[in-house]
Amino acid sequence: MIQVSIFTLAGKKNGLGHLVRSTRIYREFVKYKVESNLYIISEPINLYQLKDTSFEFLNPEIELRNNILSVINRTTPTHIIFDFYSDGYDWTKLLKHLKSENFKLIAIDGFIEYSKFFDIVWIPSLFPPKNKFLKAHKNYISGENSLILNEIKSKTNWSPGKDILVMMGGTDVNNFARSLPALLDENFSGYIFHWISGPTSQPPVLTNLENNEWNLHANPRNLEEIIDNSSYALLIFGVSFLEVCQFGKPISVFSPYGFRDIEQLNFISKEKIAVVSETIEEAVDNLKVLINSVDLSKKLASASVKKVHNSSKLLVNKILNT
Repeated sequence: MIQVSIFTLAGKKNGLGHLVRSTRIYREFVKYKVESNLYIISEPINLYQLKDTSFEFLNPEIELRNNILSVINRTTPTHIIFDFYSDGYDWTKLLKHLKSENFKLIAIDGFIEYSKFFDIVWIPSLFPPKNKFLKAHKNYISGENSLILNEIKSKTNWSPGKDILVMMGGTDVNNFARSLPALLDENFSGYIFHWISGPTSQPPVLTNLENNEWNLHANPRNLEEIIDNSSYALLIFGVSFLEVCQFGKPISVFSPYGFRDIEQLNFISKEKIAVVSETIEEAVDNLKVLINSVDLSKKLASASVKKVHNSSKLLVNKILNT
């Protein structure tokens, strides 16, 4: 009988993108009636996506590899999924051991340099990374058919409006909540900003802001409805960017991490999926460009819907048939 263990990291330092994606993978396995368990290396987080899932928080103070091996030894899964980056550790010994025990190993969005140990390497990215470790891997998947997103039930066609979505990540590790609202209020007037904050991020500083209306949505359960009702979006690059793309919204996106996301952002710019910036200040300026150009916004909205779609079912089918 197949039993799947999904390991992921979360928290202020690691963000929530990997965890939210892992809950989607978990739910896809549930549809196939496959026994699955989610193990989260993090302090406890109150996240509504964890409702009705079988999950366990693992103490982040324990050495990560030992933490994972301890869980595997006491639960004996058949399939093991790692959805986090491999940075900071040498995983060779653990992965060799797991392979010798005939576990099926799946890497999601990481462990590229250890790909030879994995049965499947799945990189959910619009732009597949060019890497010598992946070239020869027979089960390496990336590109348009690799994205792990929610299945949206419905969406409205784009039209100009006053509602602007702002998402700076589930944990806002760069603390844009302190300065970005004032910057937006200086540059816009008469708009309705919908600020989405995660369960561990600080609320935005909204004192002395008089030019716009501000709606704070803390870890909202109706996020899809808020996205669908927005006319424009200002986003930090990450999982939330892809989520909004599904709804066909004109997006001003940026990454504060420099070279790390440059290839993906260049691809997004080239394919005209969104307007790409290097800084938050430039992203705010580009948001104004979108608002002032209906034709550009319409083209971006159309391109994003065509390029971005959910492939969770493909992933689970691949795992179950490998």
